[in-house]
Amino acid sequence: MKTELKNKRIFHAFLGILIGSFVVSLASFFLHSNKVRRLCLFMSYDSDRLCSEVRYFPRMDRNEAVTAFVEDLLLGPFTNRYKSIYSKGTKLEFCFTKGKTLYLGLSAEALKTDEEVTDIRRSAELIRKNIVKNFTSFNKICIFIDGAEVSGEEF
Repeated sequence: MKTELKNKRIFHAFLGILIGSFVVSLASFFLHSNKVRRLCLFMSYDSDRLCSEVRYFPRMDRNEAVTAFVEDLLLGPFTNRYKSIYSKGTKLEFCFTKGKTLYLGLSAEALKTDEEVTDIRRSAELIRKNIVKNFTSFNKICIFIDGAEVSGEEF
C-alpha cells in the first residue's frame, strides 16, 4: 500500500514537471513569436576576444530594423564585462540603404576614446561584423563620423 502511494506521488510529480515545462516552452514561443533574435558582438575587458549578447527586436522592414539595431548597439552592452563599441553619447545621425550599400552616420562623440571603448578602427570593424552577422543583404557598409567617411569596405 505504501509503495503504491509512493509510486503515485512520483508519477504525479513527474507529470506536473512535464506539464509545467510544456507550458513554459509554449509561453516562451508565443512571447518571442513576433520578435526577431539578433546577436550583438562586443569586445571583452578581460581579453582580446569577441563576446556575444542575444537581443530580441520587433519585426519591421529592413531599413527600420537596421536603424533600430545600430541604435541599440550604440547604447552599449548589457554585460558590464564587455566594452562599448563607441563612447557614451554617440548618436546615429543617419542610416539608409542604396541598393546593397548601407550608409551609417555617427555623431562626433564616436571619436572620443578611453579604456571603456574599443579603438576607432576596431569599432568600425566591429559594427560592420554586427551588421553583416544579422543582415546578410548588404555588400558594402560605409561608416561616417561627424560627416567624414572612416570606412567603406566591400566584403
